[in-house]
Amino acid sequence: MKCQESNCLNEATEWFYYFDSEEENAKTILCEKHAQEAGFCLGCGHFLGGTSELEESPGYQYGYCSECWEDLSYELEDCYYEDEDCHLY
Repeated sequence: MKCQESNCLNEATEWFYYFDSEEENAKTILCEKHAQEAGFCLGCGHFLGGTSELEESPGYQYGYCSECWEDLSYELEDCYYEDEDCHLY
């Protein structure tokens, strides 16, 4: 699946906008770069664009909401102290 942004040939996944009613919910197909620019958290996938929850996150510049950034930071910290050869992928 390719990104829906014009002139982008990157592989993409589905991202969902959730609204109050089921009928309003929508999806878009974006690569990670365009999903981050659109306001999606790369960790949990929630659309948080324009909200303080995303913009006040220390991981905002990397595309993560506060909760996902905190989880990622703990995982990296545990990995670093437990095993120098640890990889999170």
